[in-house]
Amino acid sequence: MNKICGLVLLLMSLLFIPVQAAPDTSAYQNYRDTTYDIQRAYLQRIAQHQAKMMNDMEQKLTQQQWQTNAISIMVFIMVGFGLVLSALQFYVDFRRGGSSSISIKFGGGSFDLRSTVIGIGILALSFWFFQTYVEKVYEVKVMTVSPIDVTTFGVNR
Repeated sequence: MNKICGLVLLLMSLLFIPVQAAPDTSAYQNYRDTTYDIQRAYLQRIAQHQAKMMNDMEQKLTQQQWQTNAISIMVFIMVGFGLVLSALQFYVDFRRGGSSSISIKFGGGSFDLRSTVIGIGILALSFWFFQTYVEKVYEVKVMTVSPIDVTTFGVNR
């Protein structure tokens, strides 16, 4: 019985021994905190960079919009003058009863060019110019900025 009492006393004495708590941070926790801080700083830098890129892109698109509008107005004026000139050629030819002609001589022979042909040529050049403008100059390109993907960095505590 003495042995049992001694064992019980020993177990009860263990209850009153002060136990020190384990330190809260371990090497792994320190590593995680450091990594988290680095990743957070990196993501903030990427976000600042993308915000700067987006502001720059918005300014460039605004500038491009003004330039496009100015060029469009000039193209419409030029095509309009071409249409007016061809209409005048057709009107002059109509008023003269189709008898107006322009003579161009090459060497010994002559080459007659009627004003209706000139009007059609001016009209064709105007439409060709407008078609070239639409296909080559007024080309719309869509640009996108890829969003930040936070999940790939694993920034969570």
